[in-house]
Amino acid sequence: MIVSLLRRYVLALSPDGSAARTGEVLVGDQLVAIAGISVLGLPIGEVMEQLAAVEGVDVALTFFRGEREQLQDIVGARDGGPATVTITVQEPGKPDQALVVPYGANLRDELIARGINCAPR
Repeated sequence: MIVSLLRRYVLALSPDGSAARTGEVLVGDQLVAIAGISVLGLPIGEVMEQLAAVEGVDVALTFFRGEREQLQDIVGARDGGPATVTITVQEPGKPDQALVVPYGANLRDELIARGINCAPR
């Protein structure tokens, strides 16, 4: 199975891979655990380090597919967490933008909704 990740979300699948053939993993699924250890909230660099550190041929990856609210309920993020967070977007040649988004929101979806280009480079 070959899976391409962007910010812990599946960006693409190898068309000939088992994930694409079986439908067990779909584009847009969120990686939530590696070898049973949660990666929720970790920066993508740390997630990639955890992937690289896993030993063995088979690696257990746990993905989540569903609405943001479902994942928040599962991890308890809606119990006492802040209602919103402020994200600062920095783009070359443009002034910084402060965005207030719901806590636990899919940042990519929030950026797209505001017309901010978040395509991989």
